[in-house]
Amino acid sequence: MNENDGLQLLAPLRELDPDARSNVDIEKAKRVGRRTSRRRAVVGAAAVVGVFALVGIGVPALSGAFSRGAVAPAVTPAEFNPLIEVVTVGSAGGFQPQSYETGRTQQVIRLKRADGGTGSGTIIVYPPGPKPDMPPGLSFEWTPGAWAWIRLDGPEPDMQARADRVRQSVNAVPNKFAKVPFTLDRSAEDWMKVANIATFYDNRPGDPSRVTLNFSRDGLPGTPSMSIVASEDGYGPGVKENLGGHEATVTEAYVAMTDRASGLNAIAMTDPASIPAAKQVIATLQFVPDATNPAKWVANLFR
Repeated sequence: MNENDGLQLLAPLRELDPDARSNVDIEKAKRVGRRTSRRRAVVGAAAVVGVFALVGIGVPALSGAFSRGAVAPAVTPAEFNPLIEVVTVGSAGGFQPQSYETGRTQQVIRLKRADGGTGSGTIIVYPPGPKPDMPPGLSFEWTPGAWAWIRLDGPEPDMQARADRVRQSVNAVPNKFAKVPFTLDRSAEDWMKVANIATFYDNRPGDPSRVTLNFSRDGLPGTPSMSIVASEDGYGPGVKENLGGHEATVTEAYVAMTDRASGLNAIAMTDPASIPAAKQVIATLQFVPDATNPAKWVANLFR
């Protein structure tokens, strides 16, 4: 399933009322190490009970994914902190960032055409270490001793020259924490570890429109356990429950809560066996004031 397929699948649901429609797309890099692929999970009111869809690869549901006491791997010099974006990418060569996905073993920036035309691109940033075995494309050191890779696709014959201009827009930046429109109690880490944060720029460059927080038992994106999507997209009907003093919608595929002040939704998707843990996590979720304004988003995920 590609992005267009997902949009067609959800088209009939967009005419429903806010509490009965669904248009949640999740895109994230799921392969660890030297290859990356694109994963899209679609939650809908009509057909999505416990489904995670991955382009090219199916991901099995994980039962009991949130066992209390799970320990994340120690962050070593050869790993990234998944809460931090290590580079910035500008608009260059006719391309601009579409999404930024953090991670421990690599960070992935997806590019789109700035003019809305045909073409796309990918930047993969690796931690310090030996040069990895990368596919054809433009490789370079984004910081001394650490490699990155760029590939652009488009109809023009000068994609390599454009890729070099994109390379020049990549800059290392220290301690740039990915910002989110909510916080969680630190006790949430008793059930899960952050695997990555995916920020999407659907509107203007540098102006995030939605964010997905991905968790797993071991803190690696290859073993997904739960995803929290924060966006203005709606979700389907379910059982209403009071979680943390707020009304939430609970199904066997997700737990959702709406910030009544801003209209932003937070949807925690997981397998049916882990819904009780997802409810405990959502019960600790607090939206920031004016949550649909990215300028109000915060770098401190846990409080």
